[in-house]
Amino acid sequence: MRHTLEVRHVGLGKYRVLSGSDYYLLKERARAQSQNWDSEYQRKLEKKQEMDLRNQKREERRQGIESKRLHSESKREEAQDRTSEAEVADQVNERFNLASMDWEDFEQLVREIFEKEFNQNGGEVKVTRASRDGGVDAVAFDPDAIHGGKIVIQAKRYTNTVGVAFVRELWGTVMNEGAMKGILITTADYGPDAYDFAKGKPLVLMNGSNLLYLLEKQGRKAKIDIKEAKQSLGLKDKWAST
Repeated sequence: MRHTLEVRHVGLGKYRVLSGSDYYLLKERARAQSQNWDSEYQRKLEKKQEMDLRNQKREERRQGIESKRLHSESKREEAQDRTSEAEVADQVNERFNLASMDWEDFEQLVREIFEKEFNQNGGEVKVTRASRDGGVDAVAFDPDAIHGGKIVIQAKRYTNTVGVAFVRELWGTVMNEGAMKGILITTADYGPDAYDFAKGKPLVLMNGSNLLYLLEKQGRKAKIDIKEAKQSLGLKDKWAST
């Protein structure tokens, strides 16, 4: 009488049918086949683990190289930004019209002005983003234990009167940011409604004269000529926003 036994290995996906007249010998053959396949499967797993480990180390090296590259690029961009800011400040002189500046240069100049202003007291200024109308949003941190805290700064390079809408926008930003004060600085001036809205609120409205004063305080002089700026920018009665 002949007997048959099926031997399977799920991991390897292998299948075999053994046959013979001696049932006990057949069982031994089936057990030996299973053990061989188990050994083969174990070797396969170890090889895969070894390959995974090599791939992991290779990926870690790649990420390390990429991280160093990004860090180097970041440092290089920071150095370029500082250089660019210094170059903008170096351009400022008594004949330089702030109202007709390129908006990116104006952004850098405003950042530098407030960095110097706050750094004198150990504070910090960080530009967060450029706004859609060409102004610059920045956040300053005043370390003073009593009067210090987070300060939102917005700059508008305009040649027309700044209306109350921008002051309302600043106030909303101050509230959303949880800041203790908001500063709006422009090359022009503000309308009565803007000053009225700012009354009683921790908002500081700085016009072109205030901007020139800050520059002079830091040893630099410039000018703000609205008529000249309108002509050079080709805006006439439109707002000279960037």
